[in-house]
Amino acid sequence: MSAIQEFKNLIAGKTFVDDEVMRKAEDIGRELMGVTTTKMRQYFDDIKGLRRKIESDLSPQQIKVQLRLILSRVAYDTGRVKGKKDKTDYNNFCLLESFLKACIDKVIKSENIEKMTNEFITFIEAMYGYFYFHAK
Repeated sequence: MSAIQEFKNLIAGKTFVDDEVMRKAEDIGRELMGVTTTKMRQYFDDIKGLRRKIESDLSPQQIKVQLRLILSRVAYDTGRVKGKKDKTDYNNFCLLESFLKACIDKVIKSENIEKMTNEFITFIEAMYGYFYFHAK
């Protein structure tokens, strides 16, 4: 089973900052190594930027909109590489899209969206650190 699939199963009953979940950050970072560091940095910056926006009194509805916009950017990039002869990029973006969709769905469905968003950002920071370490 892939690290992302294990993560999806695990996150259903836990928070992003649960120790068992946080230990998956490295495996996920390694699994997403096929996504370019430039693209991952763009998504990371978008996600991390939510923390500043939340501190500036972004409403729960506005947080949901921002999260859905991030998903749409990933979907756009996935679609851009879909028609290429070499399906490697497409497969890598599909993994990323699947992972982020699971994360964002959990955040959007939570009762305390601000707290869950901050925990999601913390997890993404850990995952991105491992991604960058393994990608270089």
